[in-house]
Amino acid sequence: VPTSQVFPIFIALASLWTSFQDETVLISVLSNLTTNLELFLGTHDLLFPEKVMQGLLDGVIVKTDMTRIEEHLEEKVQLADFRVLEWLFPETTANFNKLLIQYRGFCGYTFAVTDGLLLPGNPTIGILKYKEKYYTFNSRDAAYSFAENPDHYINLIKEKAKKNAELIQLLELHQQFETLIPYSQVRYEREQLLASLANQNAFRGQKYRNHVSNQDAFTADRQSGSLKPNTVKANQKCQWYLSTK
Repeated sequence: VPTSQVFPIFIALASLWTSFQDETVLISVLSNLTTNLELFLGTHDLLFPEKVMQGLLDGVIVKTDMTRIEEHLEEKVQLADFRVLEWLFPETTANFNKLLIQYRGFCGYTFAVTDGLLLPGNPTIGILKYKEKYYTFNSRDAAYSFAENPDHYINLIKEKAKKNAELIQLLELHQQFETLIPYSQVRYEREQLLASLANQNAFRGQKYRNHVSNQDAFTADRQSGSLKPNTVKANQKCQWYLSTK
């Protein structure tokens, strides 16, 4: 079978296997999350019974993330409105879906101006490229407002993260805090350090055992008289020198 026919199949199989692993990890995370949240269900029912919730939701339409995206699906940033900033669109940008979006794809403007409200951004509106980073927004109005002064809103988000450290991990803001590194990297470096210490201890232990073994052999030879006087003196000096190191 020609390589040109087999190779694409293996690539597709590898991609499928990677996706399967990602789905497995996601299911595991969601299962653990569900298990941990079960403890709070009883408390939630006591504090917010159904009658109270219905009273709060009267006349309110509860929207899903998909509903919000569909509402602004036809909205797009007009390039004519911006002369300096660069906007990216799916029909004109290669590998559009592989761009590394800031704040894990949440709308930075909405998060900055509200009390930490997280709404998924809609990439079809347009992705803002600012200082080699990419930002999405849940509506065109949010995109325009953010684009008026990006640094201002970026700093607002940074200040919120300072007060709520969990946001650094949630929104992947480690690059904005030079003294912080992701937990996964900390764990990796810790494992490397422990492995290095283990190797050093093993080396020192072996060195000590070799030293004791040499001393025992020297003592046995001296007691048996197999060593000459000059050799005994030389070995004694050598051992004294090594013991001072």
